[in-house]
Amino acid sequence: MKINGISVKQPKPEIVVLPFNGGQLVIKARYVTVEELEELGKILSEPEPPSISKVVDGKQQPAQPDFTDKKYIEAMEAYHLRRMAWIYIKSLEATEGLEWDTVVMKDPTTWENWSKDLETTGLLNSYIIKISQLVADAQGWNPGRIEEATQNFLASLPVE
Repeated sequence: MKINGISVKQPKPEIVVLPFNGGQLVIKARYVTVEELEELGKILSEPEPPSISKVVDGKQQPAQPDFTDKKYIEAMEAYHLRRMAWIYIKSLEATEGLEWDTVVMKDPTTWENWSKDLETTGLLNSYIIKISQLVADAQGWNPGRIEEATQNFLASLPVE
């Protein structure tokens, strides 16, 4: 697909270079595709709410999902945390030579360790925040960048 002659493809990875112990750490984060998210669905399934049925005016009503069930809500929170952790890990796969200490891609119970692994490296907290922002930027989650690009475009238009 093209828009005004520009090929619209997967965005290039975001890159940040962090000075560390006299050297440089090159961290890359890439966009996680819709297809990859669909593959994630085969590994990590979304919890289903329990069904409840009610009696109204003496008549049994058809079972309905109970989205207020406490265990369901907790399971959904855990699911979303795990899914988000997977996106971060998958995105950071663009970083050459990155090896996790406790994260195992085939084991969803380890995915949330990505931030702990970063914390135990000795990286400054500000660097860990920068890496998290890098992943968010690679996913297009930075509304400030979109606003800036819009303003730059509008400023480039001829004044009528």
